[in-house]
Amino acid sequence: GASLARDRRPIIHVGLAKTGSTWLQRHGFPTIAGLDVLTVKTATALIRQVHEHLHSSGGHPPANGLRERIEGSPGLPLLSNENFASPWSWSPRHGLRLAERLHGVFPDGKILLVVREQTAMIASLYAQYVKEGGYVGFRRFTDGAAPHSRFDVGWLQYHRHVEAFHTRFDASDVLVLTYEHLRSDPRSFLTVVAGFAGQPYDAEPDDGTRVNPAPARAALAGLRVVNRLVRASP
Repeated sequence: GASLARDRRPIIHVGLAKTGSTWLQRHGFPTIAGLDVLTVKTATALIRQVHEHLHSSGGHPPANGLRERIEGSPGLPLLSNENFASPWSWSPRHGLRLAERLHGVFPDGKILLVVREQTAMIASLYAQYVKEGGYVGFRRFTDGAAPHSRFDVGWLQYHRHVEAFHTRFDASDVLVLTYEHLRSDPRSFLTVVAGFAGQPYDAEPDDGTRVNPAPARAALAGLRVVNRLVRASP
């Protein structure tokens, strides 16, 4: 189809995981005037179809209706899903495929990528692994030797994500922000996002509450023991 008008160019928020995506979807993005915030809660079928398109193992997965749905959006569409750039089974090759497929569907799109200091990020991912049933120690997890986990520490090399997006999108159309910025000054963070969308920002974001808190370290240790016993049971 024809190129979208510049003020209607969709923004695709690809994550990363553990960078406040749920808070942004519930309390942040909706405070930016003129946006149509599309998440797995507000546009379930669309987001799932995009996710399937991005992560399908096939060479040319179908993208029927995705672009048309975006063009019919009542506001400037912002698609948000932290699993678009999932940490599980990620590789540099996967990153390039992700950028290629996003560009194939949304050639006029703009990318929003939120990253987090790596030490805190990997601690949060490990906590999620244990919370979901993992039982090996932290070192085995970071070495990529944890059963029931497909985590690759290369995912934490954030420049690889940026370089992959730059192969398909102009550098000016790829915005990288930090979770630490969001935590320290949500209003400033959202002002930058609004500017990226071509919108002013004069709202006060809802502080909300902490979403998906990680278990405390002592609780993690106990949970690992329980998980190990459960996994070992016949």
